[in-house]
Amino acid sequence: MIRSLSWGKPKKSNIKDYRLYLVIRVLALLSILVHIALIWIFGWKGVEPMVGFNLLSLVILVVSWNANQQNRYSTAVIFMTADVIFHSLLATILLGWNAGFYFYLLAAIPITFLNPRRYDRWLLIASLCLTMSLCLVYQMLASSVPYDLPMMILRGLNAANTVVSFAAMGLSCHYFRHGSMLTENEIYQLANTDDLTGAFNRRKMMEILTAQTSQVQRYGGKLSVMIGDLDGFKVINDSYGHLTGDRVLKETAALMQQRLRNADFMGRWGGEEFLFVLPNTNLEGAYSLAENLRLAVATQDIPVQGQSIPVSITFGVVEYHAHLSIEDTLKRADDRLYQGKQAGRNQVVI
Repeated sequence: MIRSLSWGKPKKSNIKDYRLYLVIRVLALLSILVHIALIWIFGWKGVEPMVGFNLLSLVILVVSWNANQQNRYSTAVIFMTADVIFHSLLATILLGWNAGFYFYLLAAIPITFLNPRRYDRWLLIASLCLTMSLCLVYQMLASSVPYDLPMMILRGLNAANTVVSFAAMGLSCHYFRHGSMLTENEIYQLANTDDLTGAFNRRKMMEILTAQTSQVQRYGGKLSVMIGDLDGFKVINDSYGHLTGDRVLKETAALMQQRLRNADFMGRWGGEEFLFVLPNTNLEGAYSLAENLRLAVATQDIPVQGQSIPVSITFGVVEYHAHLSIEDTLKRADDRLYQGKQAGRNQVVI
């Protein structure tokens, strides 16, 4: 079962379900600490069966921890749930209801239903069996228990078990939510950004442009749109290879992104083309920004094979007007870009 013990946190990219991983990891760590404390308490009070079972529980938790490290979440959940159930039942049989070990069954509920391979029919059967077992144990303990601990000890155990059980449920919810938010953010990034450059993709830029033009139509204000296209990019690909071409795209995109305002939007429009949406910016301001970007691109240093690759970019810049459609605005920007290409490239046309 244990291929190789792994205690450190694996790379996030190697974790299949970050939500489950976080929940199982924190609950396993909490459980290990609880079992170590219980071994000392039961050893002190002479409850030998529980000392032995808690030692077994530690082994089970090590197996569960390692399974979680290897993305075998179902295995980890099954082992941890079984440990909680049998530990709670045995402790209740030996010490009675006043010790409060049955509270751990509540903590087992969230993680049980997080099992990625759960089977609802078997969960129902297990729940019924568990309920019947608890009823049976309750009847068995109506008179006496094998280990009659002092009431002060029982109250202390009851309080501690209550706190730990509800803490486990709270931690499960917190870390599952935290993992869900991280996962949702990754999905958002994958859906809305270009893999190579990290800029917004075409679909996201259309969403942004639609939202910004609607804002201008409703409330007024200025909005400018720019299309920039790297000059002679096919020559770079043919001369230096596609990997170098990708590097040029990536570094140029990062360079331009650094020079934008926080309110500006940039996305990869297609190939070596980039679209810029500039809220609260008139044509003069857009021209100034485009010229700044053009100079930055032309003077950047991208060394390859001992020499610096010359890179330049041409911009077509327009100001949006409410009577124009998005398609007309983009066409006007594209026409100006074409004019710049025909006029010698490495320039800004308005």
